[in-house]
Amino acid sequence: MALVSICIPAYKDARGVKRLLDSICSSDYADVEVIITDDTPDDSVADAVRDCLSDIQTEADDAFTGQLRCASVDANPDVHYRHNAPGLGPAGNWNRSLDLAQGEYIKIMHQDDWFTFPDSLSRFVRMLDSNPDAVLAYCGSRQVTIKPDDPEDLSDYFDRCIKDENRALIEKDYRGLYIGQYIGAPSAVIYRRSDLRFDPNLKWLIDADFYMGLLKDGGRMVCSKDPLVSIGVSDTQLTNDCIASGEVNIREYKYVFNKFGLGEKQEYRDRLSDICVRYKGKYEDISDCGITKEEYKPVLKAYRRELCDFYRHLIIRKLFPGKHFHE
Repeated sequence: MALVSICIPAYKDARGVKRLLDSICSSDYADVEVIITDDTPDDSVADAVRDCLSDIQTEADDAFTGQLRCASVDANPDVHYRHNAPGLGPAGNWNRSLDLAQGEYIKIMHQDDWFTFPDSLSRFVRMLDSNPDAVLAYCGSRQVTIKPDDPEDLSDYFDRCIKDENRALIEKDYRGLYIGQYIGAPSAVIYRRSDLRFDPNLKWLIDADFYMGLLKDGGRMVCSKDPLVSIGVSDTQLTNDCIASGEVNIREYKYVFNKFGLGEKQEYRDRLSDICVRYKGKYEDISDCGITKEEYKPVLKAYRRELCDFYRHLIIRKLFPGKHFHE
């Protein structure tokens, strides 16, 4: 049995899946199995996977296994492909890949992401091996723009990693992830095998909720600031549909607030109020979470002041272009 299960929940992006499998082939770490669960309604992803495999064994119409065809004969991991018909949706697809995984370490990789360096996966594994009390390890990321007209050009990128103060915040109290999702996308994480699954009630806070679930029983997290994974950034990502939606943000922040009992700390109460204000909600939208009007009004006032300052500076810059003003 492989130590690491690389779980790839796929949907339509055959090119991305091929790029990810190529990065697995380039890895210096071989003790892995690859699980691909596919929501794509056609055969495009399945065909791309087959092209990367040798010794394919068909088990059923919607499933096959084989070995990843790599340059090194010592690094040909088993690949298990499963097609979902009908599609399960994001959370369902992610969870099916976890259900099929057999490894002690779970490494989710989304189809538009890939390993940045040949030693990326071995460094993930060493973080857990060297810290037996850690339930998860995470890393920095390389944010790569995927250009629609030239998806092979991956030259436009920047690296980012967690700030020291944010790392200290979530290491002190894992619920600090409610203030900001500082760990990053699931592709930036490896964790020890768990019965926990992604919550199908969520799509925007689904990863933060999952990390909080892993950490709530006292497990530790470890971090590398190096960009061990590359995150493909494009207009087709699920996050683009969520980030601007007031309905999604207010509903999901309320849900997680109640799920983890965050009402005991003022900073989390203020965070929920801030989300409601910024997404043009009303006090009544969060009053059932125990937020009082006395708590809500200062947050609303601060936001209005911030908004007035923004428009004041915008008008000044338009009236006096090229000029610099000091407060």
